[in-house]
Amino acid sequence: MGGSTLTQSQTITLPPPETQSFGPGLVGAVTVLLVLAGLALLLSRRRKQLPRRLEVLESLALSPRRSLFLARVENQMLVLGVSEAGVQLLATLPHSAAPAVDDGFAQLLEQSEAEQALRLRLGQAAKEASS
Repeated sequence: MGGSTLTQSQTITLPPPETQSFGPGLVGAVTVLLVLAGLALLLSRRRKQLPRRLEVLESLALSPRRSLFLARVENQMLVLGVSEAGVQLLATLPHSAAPAVDDGFAQLLEQSEAEQALRLRLGQAAKEASS
């Protein structure tokens, strides 16, 4: 009664496992990354060479949401108040009026307060003189 039996041993040969090739995709990606890194390096060096027109010299936190900033814009010094409501220009000083670095921010604020007080007194005196 017929059944089929294996009389010969059959060997099945499997192909060797495929090795992954890096191919043009990975080489292209690495090339693009190297070009971008080179451009970033070039731009960072170039940026360091350009003179800065705006520079924050000092800042002073008055409270968690309020601060004072001393900034230099070209030839002027600006005292800026910053709060959750926005930025307020408190005083503008010519660059020559800026204190030396060792004098610090406190001296500049005192000078600014004195100038504001003088302006207020001059304004009040002008009003009195005109009436």
